[in-house]
Formats: sequence, structure tokens, C-alpha cells
Amino acid sequence: MPRGFNVSISQSVLLAFCFSLFSADAIAFPDIQTHWAKDCINQMASRNLVTGYPDGTFRPNGSITRAEFAVLMLNAFPDAEVKRSGIAFTDVPQSHWAYRAIQDAYQREFFSGYPGLIFQPSQPIPRVQAIGVLAGAKNYSIPSNPSGILPQYFQDASGIPGYARNAIAAAAVNTLVVNYPTVQRLRPNERATRGEVAALLCRGLNIYAVPPQYIAGVEIHPQQVRTLPGGLNSVPTFNSNYPELVTSEGILLSTFSPTGKPVPSAHLNFPFQGRFDIFTHHIARAETQAETRPLYQGLLLHNPTDKPVTVEVLQGASYLSSPDAPFIVTLPLKNTTSQAQTVTVSMQTPLKDEAGTDKLLFLNPQVERVFFRGTVRVTYEDNQGESQTRYVHLFQRRGQPSNPLVRLNLAPGEQRNVKVEFIYPPDSTPPQVLTVKTLAR
Repeated sequence: MPRGFNVSISQSVLLAFCFSLFSADAIAFPDIQTHWAKDCINQMASRNLVTGYPDGTFRPNGSITRAEFAVLMLNAFPDAEVKRSGIAFTDVPQSHWAYRAIQDAYQREFFSGYPGLIFQPSQPIPRVQAIGVLAGAKNYSIPSNPSGILPQYFQDASGIPGYARNAIAAAAVNTLVVNYPTVQRLRPNERATRGEVAALLCRGLNIYAVPPQYIAGVEIHPQQVRTLPGGLNSVPTFNSNYPELVTSEGILLSTFSPTGKPVPSAHLNFPFQGRFDIFTHHIARAETQAETRPLYQGLLLHNPTDKPVTVEVLQGASYLSSPDAPFIVTLPLKNTTSQAQTVTVSMQTPLKDEAGTDKLLFLNPQVERVFFRGTVRVTYEDNQGESQTRYVHLFQRRGQPSNPLVRLNLAPGEQRNVKVEFIYPPDSTPPQVLTVKTLAR
């Protein structure tokens, strides 16, 4: 199984995935400058996913109708699968301005109607419906115990209608729900405002612009966040790990040009130039001995330029030849104060949300999804001056803090090194962080 390659090219080739980039220039709606969802609204507007009114305002506290929300959902998820045939709603004639959008949203199972073939397109959409529709579009799995989960997130969980309890529980554990001003009050049956809907869509589209103190289930840990030294953050990576189980032939990941391709949306049109890395993780599974077969993976490279391109494979490894993907970090801990200090080193799995450089985000309550499972080796000199090596098997869920790997008492001016080593498990999901903390005395 190919696992890791380091590649350098002289010009450019089309090979791997890319990120969509948008202008950072905010659209200046004059009526959102002090609104809690200002950053999210601006980012949604820059992507043409929400618009203002002819007078240039956004009206973030205004309501949004079911018909308008249907349009927003189609803008946000244009490639959603059609799952059923259309339906003739008695209150949405073909002359209605949102007829086509409502039909498309119904066919994609974003929306269902009310009894009697009624859609109520002009009804201000309740918060519970907006969250439920978005959770459905994300295809979240329903938690095992929704009735037990909801009160852990919301003080007013008893007010959630029965039809929506599964969807709201799924939304909550996936950090989709945004509540302002009180994060534990869902207010399920109140009308959703335009600002609230923008914030929900930001969460659903992984646009990290919602203030974390208003995201249900998110716990903020103030601390300084630094990147580890080295050049990893500047090297683009071809990361192919979905689907993990390969059952048929085909292209798993492509950045070729979409022009002339049967499925244009499968090709991301991103040429790599200079150094880049490749990481693939796929398996072939056999239910019976007769189904046993080898799994072959290959790379197709295309030169889109009119000049020759040189591709150099700098190094490579597979699981069979070299299963190690080692991370080795040495932390020089020094007490620069005039008093003895107790310092801990921990490995944690915060949320991927871009919280900034002054905090990490964790989940409370904890969720079931495991993000890291592996053994960490810690080498250090203990408080008696003896060299120690500890092996700690970590089992961490998404958004989980952890207990310290090591705790040291440092005298004034004393310095000791802590070395942390681990092999990144192939089924782990970043990010993980090493946290050095001086305990309050």
C-alpha cells in the first residue's frame, strides 16, 4: 500500500487536490458592524451565498421564509443528490417566484411539506427547522441516545418537537448548532433570523467565522498556540484516504482539468509546482478466501504546459517496507522565574476550527468519534534526576483534552528536556497538539 512520497517538479503537473480561495475583502453592510455574526455574514457574502437588500443593508435580525431558506440551501449545496420525484404543493403554483427552488429542495430531501400537500413558502422558518434541514443535508449519523444527549446541550431541550429530536441531536454532536446570546438555550420554536441562518450555514460549510462562545458544546481553553518548527506547513500534500475501502477500479483523486471529463466536478484543476508530498491510505477487504485479491495503486501525471517537466521522487515508503511515520519533538523546559514551578506536558485533540493563536477549542460533552489511538513514548529526567522512559497509550475522541504525559517540578533557573515520540496512526484524524502548561501555585 503506498503511504508516503516526497516529490519535486520543475514546472507543474496536475495531480492532486486543491483548496478554493476567496477574497478576504468584506462586503460592508452598514447594519452588521456590531452584530455578533458579522465575520460570518461577510464571508458568506463574499462567496455569493447570501445577499443584502437594494438599499445596501443586510438586516441580520430580520426573518427568513421557508422559500428563501430553500434557495439558500441550494446555493450552499449545489451538488446535493436528487433522491425523489417532485411534488405538487397546493400553495406553490408554478407562477410562484420560488417554485423551481422549492421543487429542487424537496427532491433533494432538504425539505418536506406539511399535511395536505402544503409547503407554506412564506412562513418564517423556525430555528428547529433550519437546523434540522441543514443537519439532513450534511448526512450526519443519528446518535445512539438522542433523548439523553439533548439535555446535555440545551436547557430548553424539552421544547424540541419530537420530529426534530434526532436531527437536532446529530447537529449538536457535530458542532453545527449556534445559539446567541446564551449558548445553552436553543429556542427551538422561535423564528430564525438572517444572521442566525448565516451562522448555521458557516458551520455547515466549515467556514470558521462564528464566535466559538456561541457554538453549542464547544469549550474554550485560552492558551498560546504555536506551530512546531520545520517546513511541514508550507508543503502541499496529496492526501487520498476516502473511501478507505476500495471495491472497484477507478480514479480516487484528481486535479486534472475538468474540461471534457464525464464528471467535471471530480477534477479539481490544481497544478502542483515545486515540492509536494503524497499520502494514501486505502485497503481492499475480502469477506471470503475466494474474494482475496491484491490492491494496486498508481499515479497518473499530466504536464499541462508546453515545456518539459522533470519529476523527481525524493523518497518513499509503504506500510510493508517502513510502517513508521515518526514525529519526534524535544521540548526544552526552563524555569526562568525565581520560584519553583510545576510544568506539565500533554497531548490533546482539539477541534479543527481555526480558533486563532490565543485559544484551543474542545468539546463538552464528549462525543463518540475517535480521532487518535496510538502509543506515545516520553523520555525525560524525573524530579529525582533519574532518566525515565514512559509509554502511554492514548485513546482520544474528537475535541478531547487529556491528562498530562509528564509532570515536572523545576527549580528556579533549572532546565530539563522532554522528548515526545510517536508514530502517527494511519486511521487518526488531525489535529493533535502538544500543550506545555505551568500550573498555578
